[in-house]
Amino acid sequence: MRKVLILIMCTLCLFVAAAPPHAALAADAASDPSGYLEELGYTIVNIGDGVNKQGTPYAMTTMEWESKDLWSEETATQIVSGFYALRNGYPAARILLIDLIYSQQYEVVWRVSSDDWDKYTKDKDWEALKQTESWWVGIWDNDEQAYLAGSGLQKFVSKNFGAGAFAEPKFPGPITGGGYGAVALNPTEGQVKLKGQLNLTITVLDKQKQPVASSDVEITVMGSATGSRVLPKATSTNEKGNAQITFSAGSTDGVAIIVAKSRGTRGVATITVGKGDKDPAVSIVVAELAGKGYKTYGAGIDKDNPDTAYVDMDLVGYLADKSGNYDPVSLAQIVDGWSAVSGAYPKAKSLNVITRYEGNYAIHWLVASADFSDYTAKKTSADDFWSAVFGSIKVFDLKTGREVSPQDFMNKNFGSE
Repeated sequence: MRKVLILIMCTLCLFVAAAPPHAALAADAASDPSGYLEELGYTIVNIGDGVNKQGTPYAMTTMEWESKDLWSEETATQIVSGFYALRNGYPAARILLIDLIYSQQYEVVWRVSSDDWDKYTKDKDWEALKQTESWWVGIWDNDEQAYLAGSGLQKFVSKNFGAGAFAEPKFPGPITGGGYGAVALNPTEGQVKLKGQLNLTITVLDKQKQPVASSDVEITVMGSATGSRVLPKATSTNEKGNAQITFSAGSTDGVAIIVAKSRGTRGVATITVGKGDKDPAVSIVVAELAGKGYKTYGAGIDKDNPDTAYVDMDLVGYLADKSGNYDPVSLAQIVDGWSAVSGAYPKAKSLNVITRYEGNYAIHWLVASADFSDYTAKKTSADDFWSAVFGSIKVFDLKTGREVSPQDFMNKNFGSE
């Protein structure tokens, strides 16, 4: 059997991410790769793009492994479908990565360059694609935080998959029906007195803007209007694609952000309670990040540093591996935070994204507004930008309020040397 599984370095761990695009959901690979893959029946754990430390743009997705048979046609088709979605959804990417979860401990990672993929899409020569230099396959051990190699790799493949070769896939194509196009709340903005109520309608539409019946919807409330709530917290749409909810304001002035989510697509409504926020930009930041699925604890101008605007969020992703390499999903969230804060506070000289790690630590990611603007405009290299960011990280213990050495934090939580 030709050796197709080779040891690769911790490719995913070396990536430094930029913000993934957040297109309105439509079931085609170009406008929404996640929705496209979900329509094919695949479960998406995460998906996004970024730039690695060598400055090369990449796109990646992690999915549940449907067949868990390395040599099956189903697996080959899932891999090709993933590459197809990434290539169309993130056209600037030069490297495409598929990560399939085999178990809690093991994941299988495929890699190919966009150039080699483009050639494959023209000639459909599966064997030629597997022979290209960019075609990599590796098995990642989450317990050891390393790829299997040598005899360990061979034993794992033999034990779990047996001898074989990658089957010929079914090449994917555009999907013509089904996917969700939008989740909308009506009204999208409103004002309620303290202890008052407001009825809202949730509408779920497919990509042809037709109503979706029997669609499950989850509703959450965040923002500065503490004590406010919504009922029901979970519902489903009727035959017209609608569902009704009732917002009940608490006794605190502020702004409530209502988020309705169905099949990964979100709709947001901003409700002013009582006198609202003293700083209206706060609700702009919270609403933007809520629409991307992030939970926020606050935003605004730093009282101790009036030139700095900030947002405080729960961290997504795993932050880093045991070697101290950062998770691209976590870094993408940080970029989203800077983007939201800079848009709401254009005069701020510095931007601070605070991410809460496991409820125990607050990590401050501080960057100058001008540096972030240069980074997003690609006037500075990703390597230089992130090196400066990593060098200025501050970590605080949420229980004691004391600052912690970033190196001590990494050593304690990720076992870095």
